Amino acid sequence: MASAGEGLSLEDAILIAIAQGAETPDEIARALHVDKGVVEDLLRKLELEGFVKKETRGLIFKKTVYVLTEKGFERAGRALEKLREVANQLRQMIESGQVDEASQIASAWMSFLPLMVWMDLLPLTMLSLLPLELGFLADLGAMDTGGMDTGADTSGDTGGDGGDMV
Repeated sequence: MASAGEGLSLEDAILIAIAQGAETPDEIARALHVDKGVVEDLLRKLELEGFVKKETRGLIFKKTVYVLTEKGFERAGRALEKLREVANQLRQMIESGQVDEASQIASAWMSFLPLMVWMDLLPLTMLSLLPLELGFLADLGAMDTGGMDTGADTSGDTGGDGGDMV
Protein backbone atom coordinates (compact mmCIF):
# COMPACT_ATOMS: atom_id res chain seq x y z
CA MET A 1 0.00 0.00 0.00
CA ALA A 2 3.00 2.29 0.23
CA SER A 3 2.61 3.82 -3.24
CA ALA A 4 -1.17 4.23 -3.23
CA GLY A 5 -1.25 5.33 0.41
CA GLU A 6 1.70 7.68 -0.04
CA GLY A 7 3.95 5.98 2.46
CA LEU A 8 1.37 4.40 4.76
CA SER A 9 1.19 0.65 5.10
CA LEU A 10 -1.13 -1.86 6.69
CA GLU A 11 1.28 -1.86 9.62
CA ASP A 12 0.65 1.88 10.05
CA ALA A 13 -3.09 1.28 9.92
CA ILE A 14 -2.77 -1.37 12.64
CA LEU A 15 -0.84 1.04 14.86
CA ILE A 16 -3.48 3.73 14.31
CA ALA A 17 -6.27 1.27 15.17
CA ILE A 18 -4.50 0.32 18.40
CA ALA A 19 -3.99 3.98 19.26
CA GLN A 20 -7.72 4.51 18.73
CA GLY A 21 -8.78 1.72 21.11
CA ALA A 22 -8.74 -1.54 19.16
CA GLU A 23 -6.79 -3.99 21.33
CA THR A 24 -7.24 -7.49 20.00
CA PRO A 25 -6.57 -8.94 16.55
CA ASP A 26 -10.35 -9.36 16.09
CA GLU A 27 -11.04 -5.71 16.88
CA ILE A 28 -8.19 -4.52 14.68
CA ALA A 29 -9.28 -6.72 11.77
CA ARG A 30 -12.86 -5.41 12.02
CA ALA A 31 -11.71 -1.79 12.15
CA LEU A 32 -9.50 -2.22 9.10
CA HIS A 33 -11.78 -4.64 7.26
CA VAL A 34 -8.96 -7.15 6.77
CA ASP A 35 -8.41 -10.82 7.56
CA LYS A 36 -7.60 -11.58 11.21
CA GLY A 37 -4.71 -13.88 10.16
CA VAL A 38 -3.05 -11.03 8.28
CA VAL A 39 -3.42 -8.80 11.34
CA GLU A 40 -1.94 -11.49 13.63
CA ASP A 41 1.07 -11.94 11.33
CA LEU A 42 1.74 -8.21 11.21
CA LEU A 43 1.26 -7.84 14.97
CA ARG A 44 4.02 -10.43 15.50
CA LYS A 45 6.27 -8.47 13.15
CA LEU A 46 5.43 -5.17 14.86
CA GLU A 47 6.16 -6.77 18.24
CA LEU A 48 9.57 -8.00 17.06
CA GLU A 49 10.35 -4.52 15.72
CA GLY A 50 9.40 -2.92 19.05
CA PHE A 51 6.27 -1.03 17.96
CA VAL A 52 3.75 -3.02 20.04
CA LYS A 53 3.82 -5.31 23.03
CA LYS A 54 1.44 -7.99 24.23
CA GLU A 55 -0.24 -7.72 27.59
CA THR A 56 -2.60 -10.06 29.41
CA ARG A 57 -5.62 -8.41 30.97
CA GLY A 58 -8.23 -9.72 33.36
CA LEU A 59 -8.12 -11.76 36.53
CA ILE A 60 -10.64 -14.46 35.70
CA PHE A 61 -11.37 -13.98 32.00
CA LYS A 62 -7.94 -13.33 30.61
CA LYS A 63 -7.37 -11.91 27.18
CA THR A 64 -4.27 -10.92 25.28
CA VAL A 65 -4.24 -7.36 24.04
CA TYR A 66 -1.74 -5.29 22.10
CA VAL A 67 -0.54 -1.89 23.24
CA LEU A 68 1.77 0.59 21.60
CA THR A 69 5.29 1.14 22.80
CA GLU A 70 6.76 4.65 22.78
CA LYS A 71 8.21 3.86 19.35
CA GLY A 72 4.77 2.66 18.23
CA PHE A 73 3.06 5.82 19.49
CA GLU A 74 5.49 7.96 17.50
CA ARG A 75 4.91 6.03 14.29
CA ALA A 76 1.14 5.91 14.82
CA GLY A 77 1.10 9.66 15.41
CA ARG A 78 2.86 10.38 12.12
CA ALA A 79 0.57 8.00 10.24
CA LEU A 80 -2.55 9.42 11.89
CA GLU A 81 -1.54 12.95 10.93
CA LYS A 82 -1.27 11.90 7.27
CA LEU A 83 -4.58 10.03 7.44
CA ARG A 84 -6.32 13.10 8.89
CA GLU A 85 -4.87 15.29 6.14
CA VAL A 86 -6.23 12.98 3.45
CA ALA A 87 -9.64 12.67 5.15
CA ASN A 88 -9.91 16.46 5.44
CA GLN A 89 -8.93 16.87 1.81
CA LEU A 90 -11.57 14.33 0.74
CA ARG A 91 -14.22 15.97 2.92
CA GLN A 92 -13.50 19.43 1.49
CA MET A 93 -13.53 18.18 -2.08
CA ILE A 94 -16.82 16.32 -1.67
CA GLU A 95 -18.43 19.27 0.12
CA SER A 96 -17.34 21.63 -2.67
CA GLY A 97 -18.68 19.33 -5.39
CA GLN A 98 -15.31 18.11 -6.70
CA VAL A 99 -16.56 14.54 -6.81
CA ASP A 100 -14.29 13.36 -9.66
CA GLU A 101 -11.16 14.65 -7.93
CA ALA A 102 -12.30 13.21 -4.60
CA SER A 103 -12.95 9.86 -6.29
CA GLN A 104 -9.38 9.76 -7.59
CA ILE A 105 -7.95 10.42 -4.13
CA ALA A 106 -10.36 7.96 -2.51
CA SER A 107 -9.33 5.31 -5.04
CA ALA A 108 -5.67 5.79 -4.11
CA TRP A 109 -6.56 5.50 -0.40
CA MET A 110 -9.23 2.80 -0.79
CA SER A 111 -7.55 0.47 1.70
CA PHE A 112 -7.66 3.16 4.39
CA LEU A 113 -11.29 4.25 3.89
CA PRO A 114 -12.69 1.71 6.40
CA LEU A 115 -10.30 3.07 9.04
CA MET A 116 -11.28 6.67 8.21
CA VAL A 117 -14.95 5.79 8.66
CA TRP A 118 -14.34 3.78 11.84
CA MET A 119 -12.50 6.75 13.32
CA ASP A 120 -15.21 9.22 12.24
CA LEU A 121 -12.74 11.09 10.05
CA LEU A 122 -15.12 10.72 7.11
CA PRO A 123 -18.88 10.20 7.36
CA LEU A 124 -20.09 7.04 5.70
CA THR A 125 -22.82 9.01 3.95
CA MET A 126 -20.22 11.27 2.37
CA LEU A 127 -18.28 8.34 0.92
CA SER A 128 -21.46 6.92 -0.54
CA LEU A 129 -21.67 10.02 -2.78
CA LEU A 130 -18.55 8.95 -4.65
CA PRO A 131 -18.89 6.82 -7.80
CA LEU A 132 -16.67 4.05 -6.45
CA GLU A 133 -17.12 0.35 -5.78
CA LEU A 134 -17.11 0.39 -2.00
CA GLY A 135 -18.02 -3.17 -1.08
CA PHE A 136 -17.20 -2.56 2.56
CA LEU A 137 -19.90 0.13 2.92
CA ALA A 138 -22.61 -2.36 3.88
CA ASP A 139 -20.43 -3.82 6.62
CA LEU A 140 -19.43 -0.38 7.87
CA GLY A 141 -23.03 0.80 7.99
CA ALA A 142 -23.73 -1.85 10.63
CA MET A 143 -20.54 -1.12 12.53
CA ASP A 144 -20.18 1.18 15.52
CA THR A 145 -17.83 3.77 14.03
CA GLY A 146 -16.83 5.18 17.40
CA GLY A 147 -15.05 2.14 18.80
CA MET A 148 -14.82 -1.60 18.97
CA ASP A 149 -16.69 -2.29 22.22
CA THR A 150 -13.43 -1.94 24.08
CA GLY A 151 -14.56 0.76 26.44
CA ALA A 152 -12.42 3.18 24.47
CA ASP A 153 -13.16 6.90 24.46
CA THR A 154 -15.74 7.51 21.76
CA SER A 155 -15.90 11.27 22.18
CA GLY A 156 -14.28 11.81 18.80
CA ASP A 157 -10.82 12.66 20.20
CA THR A 158 -8.63 10.88 17.80
CA GLY A 159 -5.83 12.63 19.45
CA GLY A 160 7.28 -0.77 7.13
CA ASP A 161 6.02 -2.60 4.53
CA GLY A 162 2.78 -4.26 5.41
CA GLY A 163 1.57 -5.03 1.94
CA ASP A 164 -1.81 -4.10 0.54
CA MET A 165 -4.87 -4.05 2.74
CA VAL A 166 -7.53 -6.53 1.68
